Amino acid sequence: MSYDVLLHPDANEFIESLDDKSRRIVRKNLRKLGESPCRISATSVHCGQDL
Repeated sequence: MSYDVLLHPDANEFIESLDDKSRRIVRKNLRKLGESPCRISATSVHCGQDL
């Protein structure tokens, strides 16, 4: 199962302003987030259905 990752328009503008290497890194990490969303806090990690 995968999830949509929604970004604020300002975030999209920021990503587009990055150099090619940085943009690829950000997009790769956003894909990972869509595949396995987790919320990380100082004391715990919540993934999948726990959200």
